[in-house]
Amino acid sequence: SRRSENRASARTPFVSDCKSLLPNKPLQLTPNSLAVSTLVIFGVNQGRLTGPRRRCLGSAERQAVRHTGRRPVEPHFVGVDIAGAENTWACGLAPSHRGLQVTFGPKLVTPEILMNVVTAQGATAIAIDGQLSLALSDANGFRSSDMELRALLPADCRTWVASANSLMAVPLRARLLADAVAPSVGTILETHPRACLALRLGAAHLDDVRQYKRSPEAVGRLLDRWVEEFSLHGGIAASTDGALDALVCATVAFSYHAAPTRLRLLRHNALDRQGRGPFVVLDGRSSGA
Repeated sequence: SRRSENRASARTPFVSDCKSLLPNKPLQLTPNSLAVSTLVIFGVNQGRLTGPRRRCLGSAERQAVRHTGRRPVEPHFVGVDIAGAENTWACGLAPSHRGLQVTFGPKLVTPEILMNVVTAQGATAIAIDGQLSLALSDANGFRSSDMELRALLPADCRTWVASANSLMAVPLRARLLADAVAPSVGTILETHPRACLALRLGAAHLDDVRQYKRSPEAVGRLLDRWVEEFSLHGGIAASTDGALDALVCATVAFSYHAAPTRLRLLRHNALDRQGRGPFVVLDGRSSGA
């Protein structure tokens, strides 16, 4: 199938973004010094994240690490579409020289399965579809970041960004998940996959983004387009709206480290806010850059 294997890497600049996370020369390691920085400090420029790219260990470096007895840090990016107990989807991605490799899923997961994945494989970043910050002062459940995102969408699509009050248990489940994975995950992000689809793919695919929650055909077309856009390979395990959302979330997690200028930062300005973040979405303004 079109989304299962072998995407031409020349079609998208994300292949070079993936290669930027892979090593180009060996790194000398000693038992007392693992000279690999995994910290990336981002600034903000007109709502977009900016910052240096993260560098990870390659085969030569892994061999050196074996002599030290230390476990190598592998780049791994996870996306979670959180919903009810039987409708939470997750997906994993890792950079390769061909683009982005699907490492697992998208598939239905329980909290236990997801915790096992991030504990066993580790995660450089995880992006979750669910509110991760809340404030008592946001009495109607809408944060300033929600209102900013609604303003970016076409008028008939703004209801996609719902208030925390209307979503009932979803924000609570999202925050509990974020707290649970924190010891095993380097970066925890909030995102909105449906808005990412609309903003990244643009007007040509907006009708499918409007319909995919109830149209398997629209899901298939959007999956094909997303696979092509980001040079994904390795096979997509499922073709549902939840699977697509989890895949988009994982792409956001990858982009935060490899291509932060393609993201828009949405600010929660309440002084009494609590929780995690930041809240970011893929921004189509820089498509193809």
